Amino acid sequence: MQVSSRKVALTILVAAFLVLIYPLSAKAVELQRNLSMGCRGWDVTLLQNQLAKLGYFTVNSTGYFGPITYDAVIRFEQDRGLTPDGVVTKNEWRLLFPQTSRQLPLRTGKRVIFGYYPVDYPGDKAAYRSLTSFGQYISAIGVFSLCVDSRGNLRGTFPGEGVALANKFGDKSILVLHNCHDGYFDRWLIHNLLTNQSVQDRFFENLLKLLRTNGLHGVNVDFENIPPTDRERFNSFLIKLASILKPAGYSFSVTMPAKTWDDRKSSWSGAFDYQLIGKISDYVVLMTYDEHWFGGKPGPIASLPWVIKVLDYAITQIPRHKILMGVAAYGYDWSARGTQMIGWNKMNQLINKYGWDKVRWDNTACAPYLRYWDAGGVYHEVWFENKYSLKIKLGLIKSYNLAGIGIWRLGFEDAVFWETVRSSL
Repeated sequence: MQVSSRKVALTILVAAFLVLIYPLSAKAVELQRNLSMGCRGWDVTLLQNQLAKLGYFTVNSTGYFGPITYDAVIRFEQDRGLTPDGVVTKNEWRLLFPQTSRQLPLRTGKRVIFGYYPVDYPGDKAAYRSLTSFGQYISAIGVFSLCVDSRGNLRGTFPGEGVALANKFGDKSILVLHNCHDGYFDRWLIHNLLTNQSVQDRFFENLLKLLRTNGLHGVNVDFENIPPTDRERFNSFLIKLASILKPAGYSFSVTMPAKTWDDRKSSWSGAFDYQLIGKISDYVVLMTYDEHWFGGKPGPIASLPWVIKVLDYAITQIPRHKILMGVAAYGYDWSARGTQMIGWNKMNQLINKYGWDKVRWDNTACAPYLRYWDAGGVYHEVWFENKYSLKIKLGLIKSYNLAGIGIWRLGFEDAVFWETVRSSL
């Protein structure tokens, strides 16, 4: 996409103005603007919903600050000993949204264990079965089942049974916002969301309603394949989203591609401003996996030297206590027939079929691999993770003093995986 220098300059000025309005080091409630009669927007909806929760607003939220909202604010101010002027300032925001902890529960070794909980198709129970067996080790599940559409709606199947089960374990349920459909991450959907104000406003309103009605504890933004030219727009979007979620006590995290330097022209990672995102988020999940991916040449999913380089750069941009290191519970099987993902819990079956004597260990990558010929005479090369490679990488959590790990995905692991996590953190 071609962008004129004038547009680039305007985008930078707008982003700088937003940063001045929304100080990155400020507490969440200070991210809210003042509201009075005649205001419209997502923050008015947020105000109305909270007033309704407290018993001051008895009609449906509209996003417009009219006489009914004014009267509700006056009564709230009178009850709280504030000047009853009907204007919502930082004093009203602080009383409307007392600061609550947005931190995720700590598990094994006092670390955060975040596990993505996808629903790939109606009736997909793989993640549910994993949560049933290993929920006691998990801090939070990332509900990966709803995709944003071109109108600002969230489409998909919501796994209410998974959220209910997570609650029984004391695990938090985090809604993952993503743009993945039909097997790929749609960059046009994100560009549309970042540039169309009416779509964005509708998205924020739909999101707040979904969080409230489903008992969710936070949001994880997992937008991928964002055009690098949308970097400043993405920053502004995240700042606004943080200002909506944090005052309401919702945890706010962002999933980001792994990188070892800030290449702003990169088609995959250029839109991600590590430093800004690290400031406004409660956590970041670094995708320290897919160093070699299904569309490329065979190689380690996450070699140790590469993960170290990613972390070495990340800690210069993001506070360590916010970083969740990505962990892959899968491998890839490359061949002339194409590439297949192999879950951690399926690898032994494959190795048993073709022979343990064909498994090798790469000392540089600190990762295992398998090479074999199938019955049709086709050569295969498989790189995967096992308890040894996982244990080595988990050692980085302590040595770098990181917050914890983010696992892709629940449903791919087994008891050996979780025993390794339990004993290593």
